[in-house]
Amino acid sequence: MIKNIVLDWHGVLDLNSPMMLRKEFTKVFFQLILKFKFTQAWHILAFGFDTYSNVIEQYSANTVSPKNFWNHVEQKTDSLICNQIKHALMEIKPNAQLETHLKKLSRKFNLYILSDCPLDKKILIQKCLPDLPFKEIFYSCDYKTTKRQKKLFQIFLEDTNLNPKECLFVDDSKKNIEIAKEFGLQTLHYKTQASADQLTNMLK
Repeated sequence: MIKNIVLDWHGVLDLNSPMMLRKEFTKVFFQLILKFKFTQAWHILAFGFDTYSNVIEQYSANTVSPKNFWNHVEQKTDSLICNQIKHALMEIKPNAQLETHLKKLSRKFNLYILSDCPLDKKILIQKCLPDLPFKEIFYSCDYKTTKRQKKLFQIFLEDTNLNPKECLFVDDSKKNIEIAKEFGLQTLHYKTQASADQLTNMLK
């Protein structure tokens, strides 16, 4: 029986998802191609499609500081493109529809956040958290690890002492969903806004 809802931030509580960012980076890629800036175009496309995954993982885990990460991006592109990417990553689009569902669900279920989140984005999120009774929030930057590395799930379960079978993990990443299942959590792959209705229906 589910007693706890564990929510990702990006692509779930925040509609600014990796897929939306990729579309933005693809637009910039073609703009650069038209300007014959082929090297810069390649790097922004690589960034958008996670070729920089190792660096992004380190940035999310705060083993590479935000300053060093953005310096790296600027070196691979230029200051204008770096600022475009930074703006896209830092933008927050609250998921009002999901928040409405969660306000009702919070009367019966404990709410948690479990997010791969770099330090500079965490600072912004803390200023605009939805008005919901989250029991605890786990950001990857605070624990020097990520969900992809699996250890963040272990830390979450150990720190909260929750039974994974009593937790519903909600994430927009198929990979993170697969890892959560390895730890015994029940899961909901958040794909579209219809997933907010699906969440409520699952917990009736």
